[in-house]
Amino acid sequence: MIATPHFVFLHVPKTGGSFVCSLLRQHCEVTEFGDHACVTSLPSELTDLPKFVLVRNPWAWYVSYYQFMMRIRDGNPLFEGLTEGGTLGFEETVRRACGEGPDIPYVPRVVSEGMPLYQWWWNEVVADWPTVDPVEAGSAQLREPAIGRTASTAVREAGPASHTMTRAPIEVGKQESLRQDLVAFLDRYDVPGKQLRKAVLEAAPANEGSVRDYRGLYTPELRELVREKHPMMLMYGYEF
Repeated sequence: MIATPHFVFLHVPKTGGSFVCSLLRQHCEVTEFGDHACVTSLPSELTDLPKFVLVRNPWAWYVSYYQFMMRIRDGNPLFEGLTEGGTLGFEETVRRACGEGPDIPYVPRVVSEGMPLYQWWWNEVVADWPTVDPVEAGSAQLREPAIGRTASTAVREAGPASHTMTRAPIEVGKQESLRQDLVAFLDRYDVPGKQLRKAVLEAAPANEGSVRDYRGLYTPELRELVREKHPMMLMYGYEF
């Protein structure tokens, strides 16, 4: 999570956040709170700033997550647990990440109990803060907070008194239209910075994966499992 003097960017893993964070560090004065810090960790003086987060097609998310982690193999205990030390293929890893499998060391209990990993990460970053869909044709739709207890729940329950439901909601952009959605967000809030906008529109992608069409990695059964497990992401209009 990165705060600038004008807005806050929340980084859900594998949604294009590394690209955004890199540009913000180059073109803005920033305060950093940890790569994937929860919005509830913002100090009270920053909670009224506009906020932006990215969502991604859930089928593409698992391909990106699996391929990236297999490529870097940095000993991440969560991924090592899901893949049994990198020995499991994509399908079995996704099944386990969607709660189908045994209890796994270092994997959050709620994932082992059925909450999919992507939803867990979303909840860890966005918590119970209300969100607003990308603005289209001058209108936006408010979404209720995600359902399900996560590791952030205790932080939220014990959090600062300023974290109330009167908070300004988080605006949600799509990874697939990241450049346009982020520039539109900057324009809506009159965030200064022509060079920042130029970089958002023209800079090379970060962490670009090798597979262009995620569909080829899914069996019909795995495709339906991801669909069943991600109703919140599907509300943003995603299809396989």
